[in-house]
Amino acid sequence: MRVMVRLGMVFRYLASTIAAAVLTRMTKIATGHPSATAGAMSALLLTLLVEIILNSDANWAYDVTQGVSMGAFVGMSDANVLISSRVPVAGAIAVGYRLLTAPFCMGFAGIEAFCAFLAVATHRICQPRQESLFERNAAG
Repeated sequence: MRVMVRLGMVFRYLASTIAAAVLTRMTKIATGHPSATAGAMSALLLTLLVEIILNSDANWAYDVTQGVSMGAFVGMSDANVLISSRVPVAGAIAVGYRLLTAPFCMGFAGIEAFCAFLAVATHRICQPRQESLFERNAAG
């Protein structure tokens, strides 16, 4: 029974984090606001919608709201650092970091933002180098 609860938690985190990351990035693109303000407002609205729709004190509702806030932090990242097509991947990486830190960081304020930062940084370090449009190949 305990394995099913853990598996459910993983699925809740994945679904809510990736959805919030994509929706936050789409909000930034649609509003034309590259700042974190649009992302923060998107996170606030998503969290309020989740709280209103779920209207529950269960632990799974807490997991979903944590996933939404973590995904919103991923979506708020700069488009030059994390391109929009890679936002879902960074969201999944953030879930991995959150699950790894869950036993050690009970009640740690800002853990969602920290995991989102680690995910974006990890994705940035591990992705292949993208050439700028303004760079010229010296060999060519």
